Amino acid sequence: MLVKVIINVMFDYFYIKMLAKLGKIDIIVYVNKKEVLMNKEELVKEVAKKAKVSQKAAADVIAATLETVTKTVSKGQKVTLVGFGTFEPRKRAARSGRNPQTGATIKIAAKTVPAFSAGKKFKEAVAK
Repeated sequence: MLVKVIINVMFDYFYIKMLAKLGKIDIIVYVNKKEVLMNKEELVKEVAKKAKVSQKAAADVIAATLETVTKTVSKGQKVTLVGFGTFEPRKRAARSGRNPQTGATIKIAAKTVPAFSAGKKFKEAVAK
């Protein structure tokens, strides 16, 4: 099963992370208003081509970037990439919810979740 995820101004990080773990995610990138499916391997190829480096070097840089963003946000700090966006931790308050199977009220604990806010240039590029 192929699941398409469109990167928009805001996206649900946990949903995307879950799909990535299941190996069922492709990222849809729009180039000149044409839909192009892009997975991590294709992203590595594109970065390698644009930066004129080997695919191994591009893969290492992408992996290091994602690892650094993950580690920094998990420590409670923001990562801002000017023009692209900001990754940050956000606190969710404790709340009550319902078990969909039984209808019983349950307590949902407070937690910190990762969030992304798109930068101005990224928003403008997506809006075209």
